[in-house]
Amino acid sequence: MYGQQIIEQLDAAYDWLCEAKQDAGASHGVWDIRRNWLQVQAELIIALTNNTYRLKPLKRHSINGDTVDVLEALDSLVIKATSLAMEKIYNLHFPKQCTHVKGHGGCQSTVKQVRRQWSFL
Repeated sequence: MYGQQIIEQLDAAYDWLCEAKQDAGASHGVWDIRRNWLQVQAELIIALTNNTYRLKPLKRHSINGDTVDVLEALDSLVIKATSLAMEKIYNLHFPKQCTHVKGHGGCQSTVKQVRRQWSFL
Protein backbone atom coordinates (compact mmCIF):
# COMPACT_ATOMS: atom_id res chain seq x y z
CA MET A 1 0.00 0.00 0.00
CA TYR A 2 2.83 2.41 0.87
CA GLY A 3 4.33 1.95 -2.61
CA GLN A 4 0.97 2.65 -4.24
CA GLN A 5 0.69 5.96 -2.33
CA ILE A 6 4.13 7.01 -3.58
CA ILE A 7 3.15 6.16 -7.15
CA GLU A 8 -0.07 8.19 -6.84
CA GLN A 9 1.76 11.21 -5.42
CA LEU A 10 4.45 11.04 -8.10
CA ASP A 11 1.84 10.69 -10.85
CA ALA A 12 -0.07 13.72 -9.52
CA ALA A 13 3.17 15.72 -9.32
CA TYR A 14 4.09 14.57 -12.84
CA ASP A 15 0.72 15.79 -14.16
CA TRP A 16 1.29 19.14 -12.40
CA LEU A 17 4.80 19.45 -13.85
CA CYS A 18 3.66 18.64 -17.38
CA GLU A 19 0.92 21.27 -17.14
CA ALA A 20 3.14 23.90 -15.53
CA LYS A 21 5.96 23.44 -18.04
CA GLN A 22 3.96 22.77 -21.21
CA ASP A 23 5.50 25.83 -22.86
CA ALA A 24 9.06 25.14 -21.65
CA GLY A 25 11.92 25.45 -24.08
CA ALA A 26 13.32 22.45 -25.93
CA SER A 27 16.29 22.11 -23.57
CA HIS A 28 14.21 22.16 -20.36
CA GLY A 29 14.56 19.06 -18.18
CA VAL A 30 10.82 18.42 -18.21
CA TRP A 31 11.09 16.87 -21.68
CA ASP A 32 13.56 14.22 -20.51
CA ILE A 33 11.22 13.38 -17.65
CA ARG A 34 8.23 13.11 -19.98
CA ARG A 35 10.12 11.00 -22.51
CA ASN A 36 11.36 8.54 -19.86
CA TRP A 37 8.67 8.83 -17.19
CA LEU A 38 8.32 5.15 -16.29
CA GLN A 39 12.08 4.76 -15.81
CA VAL A 40 12.36 8.08 -13.96
CA GLN A 41 9.42 7.13 -11.74
CA ALA A 42 10.95 3.73 -10.87
CA GLU A 43 14.30 5.34 -10.00
CA LEU A 44 12.57 8.00 -7.91
CA ILE A 45 10.59 5.43 -5.97
CA ILE A 46 13.80 3.60 -5.08
CA ALA A 47 15.64 6.81 -4.13
CA LEU A 48 12.74 8.16 -2.07
CA THR A 49 12.05 4.94 -0.20
CA ASN A 50 15.77 4.49 0.51
CA ASN A 51 16.14 8.14 1.59
CA THR A 52 18.91 8.66 -0.96
CA TYR A 53 17.29 11.33 -3.15
CA ARG A 54 19.12 14.66 -2.93
CA LEU A 55 18.01 17.98 -4.35
CA LYS A 56 20.41 19.51 -6.85
CA PRO A 57 21.83 23.01 -6.45
CA LEU A 58 19.76 25.76 -8.04
CA LYS A 59 20.83 26.87 -11.50
CA ARG A 60 21.44 30.60 -11.76
CA HIS A 61 20.46 32.39 -14.97
CA SER A 62 20.87 36.02 -15.94
CA ILE A 63 18.05 37.42 -18.05
CA ASN A 64 18.16 41.06 -19.13
CA GLY A 65 20.32 41.94 -16.14
CA ASP A 66 18.12 40.12 -13.63
CA THR A 67 19.29 36.99 -11.87
CA VAL A 68 16.92 34.05 -11.53
CA ASP A 69 17.56 30.84 -9.57
CA VAL A 70 15.81 27.81 -11.04
CA LEU A 71 15.14 24.33 -9.70
CA GLU A 72 15.88 21.26 -11.77
CA ALA A 73 12.64 19.83 -13.22
CA LEU A 74 13.01 16.60 -11.26
CA ASP A 75 13.50 18.51 -8.00
CA SER A 76 10.34 20.50 -8.73
CA LEU A 77 8.47 17.23 -9.23
CA VAL A 78 9.78 15.75 -5.96
CA ILE A 79 8.97 18.91 -4.00
CA LYS A 80 5.44 18.96 -5.47
CA ALA A 81 4.92 15.26 -4.65
CA THR A 82 6.13 15.89 -1.10
CA SER A 83 3.81 18.88 -0.67
CA LEU A 84 0.85 16.87 -2.00
CA ALA A 85 1.59 14.04 0.43
CA MET A 86 1.96 16.45 3.35
CA GLU A 87 -1.21 18.27 2.37
CA LYS A 88 -3.16 15.01 2.62
CA ILE A 89 -1.68 14.24 6.02
CA TYR A 90 -1.71 17.66 7.67
CA ASN A 91 -4.37 19.75 5.92
CA LEU A 92 -7.04 18.90 8.46
CA HIS A 93 -4.89 20.21 11.31
CA PHE A 94 -4.04 23.68 9.99
CA PRO A 95 -6.18 26.50 11.39
CA LYS A 96 -7.92 28.75 8.85
CA GLN A 97 -5.51 31.55 9.85
CA CYS A 98 -2.77 29.68 7.97
CA THR A 99 -3.65 31.36 4.69
CA HIS A 100 -0.65 29.85 2.90
CA VAL A 101 -2.41 26.47 3.00
CA LYS A 102 -4.51 25.68 -0.08
CA GLY A 103 -8.15 26.54 0.48
CA HIS A 104 -7.45 28.97 3.33
CA GLY A 105 -7.71 32.20 1.37
CA GLY A 106 -4.21 32.72 0.04
CA CYS A 107 -2.40 35.98 -0.42
CA GLN A 108 -5.50 38.07 -1.16
CA SER A 109 -7.12 37.01 2.09
CA THR A 110 -3.99 37.93 4.02
CA VAL A 111 -3.76 41.35 2.36
CA LYS A 112 -7.43 42.05 3.18
CA GLN A 113 -6.86 41.09 6.82
CA VAL A 114 -3.82 43.35 7.08
CA ARG A 115 -5.68 46.25 5.45
CA ARG A 116 -8.58 45.85 7.89
CA GLN A 117 -6.21 45.89 10.86
CA TRP A 118 -3.94 48.63 9.51
CA SER A 119 -6.29 51.05 7.81
CA PHE A 120 -3.44 53.41 6.88
CA LEU A 121 -2.06 50.89 4.37
